[in-house]
Amino acid sequence: MNTLNIPGFSSGDQARGLQNFITDIRNCTSREAEQMRIDKELANIRHKFSSPATLSPYQRKKYVWKLVYIFTLGYEVDFGHMEIIALISSGKFSEKSVGYVAVSLLMKSDNEMMTLVVNSVRNDLLSHNNYFQSLALASIANIGGAEFAEALTPDVQRVLTSKDTDAVVRKKAALCLLKLFRTNPDNITHPEWAPQMARLLEERHLGVLLSAMSLLIALASKAPGDYELCVPYVIALLSRLVLTPRAVMEDYLYYNTPSPWLQVKFLKFLQLYPPPQDGTQAERLSDSLKKILTHTAVSDTVNKSNADHAVLFEALNVVLSQGQAAHAGLKGQALTLLGRFISVKEPNIRYLGLEALGRFAQLTEGKGADEGINKHMSTVFVSLKDADISVRRQALDLVFAMCDHSNAREIVGELATNLATADAGIREEMVLKIAVLAERYATDLRWYVDTVLQLIHLAGDYVSDDVWHRIIQIVTGHKELQSYAAENVFRALEARTVHESAVLVGGYVLGEFGYLIAEQPGMGGEAQFGVLQVGREGGRDGWKKGRRGGKLERNEEQHSPPPPFFPPSLCYRSILGGPRRGRRRCC
Repeated sequence: MNTLNIPGFSSGDQARGLQNFITDIRNCTSREAEQMRIDKELANIRHKFSSPATLSPYQRKKYVWKLVYIFTLGYEVDFGHMEIIALISSGKFSEKSVGYVAVSLLMKSDNEMMTLVVNSVRNDLLSHNNYFQSLALASIANIGGAEFAEALTPDVQRVLTSKDTDAVVRKKAALCLLKLFRTNPDNITHPEWAPQMARLLEERHLGVLLSAMSLLIALASKAPGDYELCVPYVIALLSRLVLTPRAVMEDYLYYNTPSPWLQVKFLKFLQLYPPPQDGTQAERLSDSLKKILTHTAVSDTVNKSNADHAVLFEALNVVLSQGQAAHAGLKGQALTLLGRFISVKEPNIRYLGLEALGRFAQLTEGKGADEGINKHMSTVFVSLKDADISVRRQALDLVFAMCDHSNAREIVGELATNLATADAGIREEMVLKIAVLAERYATDLRWYVDTVLQLIHLAGDYVSDDVWHRIIQIVTGHKELQSYAAENVFRALEARTVHESAVLVGGYVLGEFGYLIAEQPGMGGEAQFGVLQVGREGGRDGWKKGRRGGKLERNEEQHSPPPPFFPPSLCYRSILGGPRRGRRRCC
């Protein structure tokens, strides 16, 4: 039998009964056999726990470990809580470690005995034993809950800010406080706690600084105004890492890059604030960002390349977050970099480049004609045909953001061209964006009508009702457009295959405004009704187009006309005689 290394037992004291129990469970050949062995063991443990005075520390640890193992197998364990608390209250690390593991798994945050657990945890937090403090902090973070957060948040803050606390414990305290904040944000008073966070940024231990920055980002996201005093500290630390890398301690280096994860956290925090008003601070930040943007190169080492590009993209996000207030030189460098990124073969970098370029386009608030962005339009169009659908979606979002009055026709035309070959996963979104752009930037509504009819022809199954309802609203509200719309709808219905949406649009437009084209050759009332009936039957193949007494003949194998389906506005009187306003309804 393989020896199991069980926490809480020395190498010479391996809890033989626990090992035998685990072996028995593994040797069970059926679910029923396992259930019987579990029930037998639970009954034995209940019996032993009924006389706690006779239990030795060794037995208490062994039986609690058995309960933990049974719980991890999926069985309900609803007793033994007092023995767990007794282990936590012990003065030995071997017993405390078992107790903290058990309380994290077996006791819920709303358990009525949790008050006793809180008292024991507080005692360990306030002790000066690093091991006990670490166990307590890990347990607090794992259990969470409103009661833990409310009762222990001040104690965790005290451990974090104490100069007497070991750096490893302070690192754990920062992460524990982050968990408590996420559980119950109201337990931290931001104006009082912000100066303490600023002092934590003076820490030189890498682990403490990383953990403190994770906590600071979460706190500043909730109350940015209170933590703005930390901005100068963050800028100073960032500039030290970026501008003077040789002065950085060796522990901070990762493939000769000074602590890329710490740089990422600094940059994430700075995205929450506008550019600093102080000239010195603004210059230091600008120099740091400029060096990151200009000196980051692709490395043959994958790990170094990933770390460097993580810093680079966060620097780009800082420039983006500053919006119009960003330094013009930094914006130009950022656009140049993004133009290079969207051209590379690596799909992840290309995706991130398209995403960042889309955010740049949104900075202009609809004025997508920024020359620095539009010069990359042809590259973005290529990404619409990428093999990765996530890249195609991001390219579509970018094209949508880049569109304005100067390039709307070009973009809509390119999207319509790609629509013909686009796969089903992106067609519906593409159709909707084309329809929105065509309406938003239409200088001539006739172009809008033509575009929507083209959408129905190319991807009718993906044209939602809202799209073709909208074209009807626009045609109805613009008298000068009605004749043109009626004529083009008629010609669209003459196609060999006609989608149902085209027939629905034609039923309304020709029913209401068909009289405007009834005098044109080949577009009389019977012809209009005929193309609608043909469209209903599925296209021109369902009919033989021939003139015998002014009627359309059907194929010989078809025996009866299709059932009526047109809206009430469509009737012979409307098509043949003009508008039906003021006339007796005949349908």
